[in-house]
Amino acid sequence: MTPLELAATIFSEATSTEIIIKSNARGVQEDRIAIKKGGKITKEVIDKIEVELKQKVVTKENFKKLNSSEKQKQIAKKSLPDNNEIERK
Repeated sequence: MTPLELAATIFSEATSTEIIIKSNARGVQEDRIAIKKGGKITKEVIDKIEVELKQKVVTKENFKKLNSSEKQKQIAKKSLPDNNEIERK
C-alpha cells in the first residue's frame, strides 16, 4: 500500500462517514447508500490523480514490503517534485 493508496482509503472512509452523518442515515440500507456515494466520489478522485500522475494509485504492493527504510526513501523521492519541475512553474 503506497502513501497515495493509504490517503485514498482514509479519504474514502472519511467521506462516507460525513455523508452518513449529514444525511442522517439510519440502518444498514441507508448506510450502504451513503457508503456507495463515498466510494463513487473516491473513485473519481483516484481517476483524476492517476491521469495527472500517469501512474496507478492502487497497487498490489504489500505495506510490509514497502516498510523498509530504503523503499520508503525511494517512495518519498518519487513523490517529491523534481527541482527542474519547480523552477519551470
